[in-house]
Amino acid sequence: MKPIWVWICWNTQLTKKIIKTIPENLKEDIDLDAYGYKLVPKNKAGNYVQKGSKLDVKQLFEDQKDFQLKRVAAFDVIEQELNDIYKMLSNAKNETSEYYNDNPSSYTVIKPTDLVLDYIKDIKDLLKGE
Repeated sequence: MKPIWVWICWNTQLTKKIIKTIPENLKEDIDLDAYGYKLVPKNKAGNYVQKGSKLDVKQLFEDQKDFQLKRVAAFDVIEQELNDIYKMLSNAKNETSEYYNDNPSSYTVIKPTDLVLDYIKDIKDLLKGE
């Protein structure tokens, strides 16, 4: 069921636009003009725009299937980022070890391990749902 975009005119002098969707199969059954509805026009690129404005009308709700596919695909991106972090952790450990070998009396913090651990704990809590 594809939604179509409409806006409502409350007052001819001061137009308040409220974006609503109605199912496409009801389009023929409803007299939009009788209720003050008008179809939101599309620009040349095929995007919905408000009349007199160059701003695109944003779709408030996307198709559930597209939404769900994006949410599942996000895990692949997270996994890739974690793989990158493994490499970065290994490099940071080597860099820190080399620095302390060269400067045995140093108390300099080379990489913020405490902060990284706190972030990792926060991520684990988010994934557990706590």
